[in-house]
Amino acid sequence: MKLLTYMIFIFSIGCNSRNKAVVNIKKDSIAYELIKDNLYHDIAGNLYFRVMDMSNPEKPVSRYLSIVWNANQCDSINGGKMLLKDVVDAKSFEKILGFYYRDKNRFYIFNEMSDGGTFAVLNEIDFSSFKVLSNYYAKDKNNVYYKSNVISQADIPTFKVFPKILNGDTLWQYAKDKNHYYSFGDIIPDSELKLYELNE
Repeated sequence: MKLLTYMIFIFSIGCNSRNKAVVNIKKDSIAYELIKDNLYHDIAGNLYFRVMDMSNPEKPVSRYLSIVWNANQCDSINGGKMLLKDVVDAKSFEKILGFYYRDKNRFYIFNEMSDGGTFAVLNEIDFSSFKVLSNYYAKDKNNVYYKSNVISQADIPTFKVFPKILNGDTLWQYAKDKNHYYSFGDIIPDSELKLYELNE
């Protein structure tokens, strides 16, 4: 009889602890709600930028970035990292094109990588003249950019994107100015132009 009572007691403790664990998991899990254009928030008011982790292409996983890089220009040690909720204005946030985003205060760039990528403030731009040209390219009165990188050899006034149609798809990685053709921000040597079949 004592053995039976002991077994019932142990079983009831096990069931209670299992139920508590499930409750805690539900309480601790974060529910992300879409605001717009890959920007999400949770019940606590935190902001997140959603990316896809393709480390395992057979099992892509959604990741929610809470950090924005280059946001604190006084921080030269940690990459200027700050919480998205302290930087991004959710009400005015919008996707412009491709990897470029903006709100009323800043422009942002999404740097895609196999693990999902990073989200960063574009600091070195002229805000008033900055214009996104395609998924990859932008320019302002001072520079031409491939994502967040300055293309130092580019001629600003004549620089334009050069979309290429291949098998019915439009490829946006190409651009040109009066001096050069570009692929992913790099100058295409004249000797290789025929390989790219970039015809006017």
